[in-house]
Amino acid sequence: MINEEQYHQILQRCETLQKENDELKALLRVHGIEYTLKKDEAVDSLYSPIIFPSIRLTLDDKVKLFRSLFKGREDVYAKRWQSRTTWKDGYQPVCN
Repeated sequence: MINEEQYHQILQRCETLQKENDELKALLRVHGIEYTLKKDEAVDSLYSPIIFPSIRLTLDDKVKLFRSLFKGREDVYAKRWQSRTTWKDGYQPVCN
């Protein structure tokens, strides 16, 4: 999962690429080359921005949140993971 800083870097890169695309489309028009946007490329409205919560939860609060999300699901439990490259670790929900 990406952190807030990485998200903003990706967002900035996306904006830079969008500006470059607009400049290239304008260049095509100047030279009389027709360009039409395909339906598949118009996906901007499908994605909403990621919101990073600023609340820090205690371990007990995290357990309560997990149990509230999977209430009544005896086949769901938390499994510990650790990245081999960054050594980050955490828990993720797992189903039997």
